[in-house]
Amino acid sequence: QGLPSPASAGIIVTAVLIQNEFSVLAPEGLKWFCFSLALGLGLLMVSNVPFPSFKDVNWRSKGKAWILLIPVFFILSAVQAPELTLFITGFSYLLLSLAWSMYLCWIKDKKKQGDTIGAH
Repeated sequence: QGLPSPASAGIIVTAVLIQNEFSVLAPEGLKWFCFSLALGLGLLMVSNVPFPSFKDVNWRSKGKAWILLIPVFFILSAVQAPELTLFITGFSYLLLSLAWSMYLCWIKDKKKQGDTIGAH
């Protein structure tokens, strides 16, 4: 439950690295962006929103061979632009996890509505 703290820290650190490398925001905008980002990520760390864990993945299961290209692509892109790759990966994890949680909540709500409609 809640956003893992390494993911949260990684997003904040890579946001600062991107600012150092590309100077995306003005100093005043950066201050408010980092504050908002830290506050939002901190609230997600103590929330009840379920985030996926990769501890339970069966890495030895038989699957498609193309899945092996994902880590290779990640490593190659991290060598070329580490701050951008890690920021996009962290933000993708965050946004896809939130979307998945909302989808699961929507499915649960649909089932609950179906149960109450059928009971009448």
